[in-house]
Amino acid sequence: MNFYGRLAIAAMAGAMTCGLPAVSPVRAQVPDAPQQKGLGTKAIEAAKTVAKGAGDILTRVPCLPAKGLKDVPGSLPRVARRIAADEPVTIVAFGSSTTVGFGTSAAYNYPSRLADQLRRKFPTADISVINRGMGGQDAPEMMKRFDVAVLDADPDLVIWQLGTNAVVKGNASDIAATAALVEDGIARLQARGIDVVLIDPQYVPAVAEKTENASRMVKLLGDVAKLKNIS
Repeated sequence: MNFYGRLAIAAMAGAMTCGLPAVSPVRAQVPDAPQQKGLGTKAIEAAKTVAKGAGDILTRVPCLPAKGLKDVPGSLPRVARRIAADEPVTIVAFGSSTTVGFGTSAAYNYPSRLADQLRRKFPTADISVINRGMGGQDAPEMMKRFDVAVLDADPDLVIWQLGTNAVVKGNASDIAATAALVEDGIARLQARGIDVVLIDPQYVPAVAEKTENASRMVKLLGDVAKLKNIS
């Protein structure tokens, strides 16, 4: 009987054999049944696989300006001046779940992708992008945290994304109130010499279902942008 046979007998008998210590019986470990993955889990895993295989798409697909962008009013004089002077630039991305990056990872929300693009475009510049998005909010809630979330960061540029939640949840008066609050917020930023860019509603299915509200919001924000001479 070889060593392994004696070890087995000793284990079962709880005795000492050939100088080997007694070994507690080993119970067979029945492997757990494979867990059934839900559709959501499978979709997430598939997306991760595609992302891993694709690598960094920005190294292969250039970020081209949107059609008609040359007709957009406004400019970013403070940012341009600071980059030209080799001074640090702070950008605050202010908004709701679109800014937070709901449905994606922190590395792939738009502020993170913007930071990546800026590093490629201006590799020697010191540019920081701060994400101050908070899901479910629109102008009334955003203005309550405006000082702490935006002004306290002493930004050179504020990219303000809003309107989606007002379109989905609100009515005509809510949309008009949103535009008035945004105009006030922009005035406060411009009084400090801060550059501003507005991002209007994201066309998710819930927004697409509210055609009238969405059209009204886009027009009002466009009117505010023209009035304040911003993009």
